[in-house]
Amino acid sequence: MQRLSSNKIVPGILSVLVSIVLTYCQTYSDDSLAVRAILDANGFYNLAVESVTFTKEDRISSLSIRSVEVQVLPPEIGKLTRLEKLDLYSSKVKELPAEIGACTSLVDINLYANELTELPVSIGNLTRLKKLMLDGNKITDIPSTIGNCHSLEMLNLRSNCVAEIPGELADCVTLKELYLSHNTIREIPVEIGRLSNLYSLWLDYNTIQVIPGSIEELSKLFILVLSNNEIDELPEEIGNMPDLGQLFLRANNLTTLPEGITNLTNIYIYKGYYHCCLNGNKIDPKNLTPEVKAWADKYDPDWLGSQDIQTGKTIQNTVLPGSITLHYRSSNKLLYLTLPASSHVKLDLFSGNGRLITSLINGWCAPGEFTVSMPQMDIADGIYFVKLSTGRYNYSKKIVLVK
Repeated sequence: MQRLSSNKIVPGILSVLVSIVLTYCQTYSDDSLAVRAILDANGFYNLAVESVTFTKEDRISSLSIRSVEVQVLPPEIGKLTRLEKLDLYSSKVKELPAEIGACTSLVDINLYANELTELPVSIGNLTRLKKLMLDGNKITDIPSTIGNCHSLEMLNLRSNCVAEIPGELADCVTLKELYLSHNTIREIPVEIGRLSNLYSLWLDYNTIQVIPGSIEELSKLFILVLSNNEIDELPEEIGNMPDLGQLFLRANNLTTLPEGITNLTNIYIYKGYYHCCLNGNKIDPKNLTPEVKAWADKYDPDWLGSQDIQTGKTIQNTVLPGSITLHYRSSNKLLYLTLPASSHVKLDLFSGNGRLITSLINGWCAPGEFTVSMPQMDIADGIYFVKLSTGRYNYSKKIVLVK
């Protein structure tokens, strides 16, 4: 039997030991030097490491630099091997270095409102990552390695430039929330049906034309938002999702509805707010069976008045920060409000001279689309204003009431 030379064994053992030392014996001092390098690379010489970090078991576990011009994230970020949370909210970061893949303890990344155009392939190394916030960037592609993030529960890519959803995303079987609103996506991959734990799927404001039948496999899906796309037909399989509680199809090219949609009997209705929206399509009631029309009348009572059967025009909405939309249709005196996230909402109606007439909404609202009726009171024709306040945003819109 061949004997191994000790000259070959010793270097191999030393290599393993060095790796162990680097991984497990790094100290807070080493972490602090890495953060110091990040701060100095961006000119924050007077900013103390302790002011932007939190520690756990004598290691830096959280790095938070918000609403300042970080811009550069140097390779030293990869030395923070025990980092669990990275928060660079609105910091003008232009690039995420490949070394981010070495931060394998990361659970939560917030890169909202930066200037990223791509994600490194090494993002797939973050197998403990649960929450990835990338909304409000300029990202064009999602790397296929995202499928290796097997712990991912929430992915937010709202308001980017993504054109394609990689099929590998379906390997993230723990995913519960997927936000892809306001992109340029044209197709939903058939693999999406493998996301068996998905609860909320937002795909509004894209250019999607076809919904794959595999969507029926999303057995836990409760919120499905497909508004403002180019969808001209729904698959019959959509009726095989009995737990669906919110379905928004506003401003598409639908001319009819499948018979199976009548199986969706758990659409959420709360205090007059209907969590189903069909307005802004081209649905001709003559194309519907009595059962389907009865379903539409129940879950979106105002759907028929908002169809433009002759011209097929879509509704134009006022798009507010954070993907909030507010639209008023004078023909049926209805306001249409979309909320991307739960928030306290105050929606007030004022006269043209600024006098408060009534409060239309005043309370906590779940994410979704809402139809709000004008108050049943003696109000003269003329110009009015509605004021929307969500705690974070305030917006006023002029409307014209004509009897």
